[in-house]
Amino acid sequence: MGTIYIHEDRFEAIVDTRGYAPNEIKCLVNEGYLEITATSGQNQLHNGFPTSVEKTLSRKFKMVRPVVPERSVCCLSNDGMLLIAAPWRYP
Repeated sequence: MGTIYIHEDRFEAIVDTRGYAPNEIKCLVNEGYLEITATSGQNQLHNGFPTSVEKTLSRKFKMVRPVVPERSVCCLSNDGMLLIAAPWRYP
């Protein structure tokens, strides 16, 4: 699933994206939600026949209050953990 942290000044989410290359992961942050998708496709031979295997990851988190999307940050660690942080929007 993922781990959510609600801090006084920001929202953070950590999602396990092991098995996906950085170019296969997409992260969308807007004021109301965070959406993470990843798709990996492989062509393989199975009993001499070509087959295609695709795996997909999709996570969507609703924000408890609006964030500032243009100040959001995404970081992917070497072990495949994706960290997304976004500061809260203050009136």
